[in-house]
Order: sequence, then structure tokens, then C-alpha cells
Amino acid sequence: MQSHLEHLAITRKTVTALADRLPAALPHLPEHPNCLRILGVFNDATGPLRARDVCEALDHELPSKNVEGTRAKQQ
Repeated sequence: MQSHLEHLAITRKTVTALADRLPAALPHLPEHPNCLRILGVFNDATGPLRARDVCEALDHELPSKNVEGTRAKQQ
């Protein structure tokens, strides 16, 4: 039991130290209207995303040139 309490104390100390590193405010997001839509796609994803998935979420046509352009913007 004592060992368990010691581990909890170490974990608390580690988490508290990491929390001190978090920014006080959220980072500035671009004001582009698609920004929130793109973030929504990533938040709703249950696995890896493909550039095609982002294009579909933004209602872009899906010719290869549009998918490749989106892929280039993601990097």
C-alpha cells in the first residue's frame, strides 16, 4: 500500500509540472471559414485521415489535382 501511495505522489508531481507548461490562452486560429470545418474533421476522426477525407468534408470536387493540392497544404 505504501508503494502505491508513493507512485501516486510521483504521478501527481509529474502531472502538476506538465500542467505548468501549458499556454495560458488558446493559440490564435486563422480566421478562414474552413478552419473550424477542418478542425472538426480531425476531431471527429476515429483513425488516420487521407487528403481525400478533408476534401470531402470541405465539399471540394475530388479530381486528383484537388486532392494533391490539399495534401500539399497539410504538410
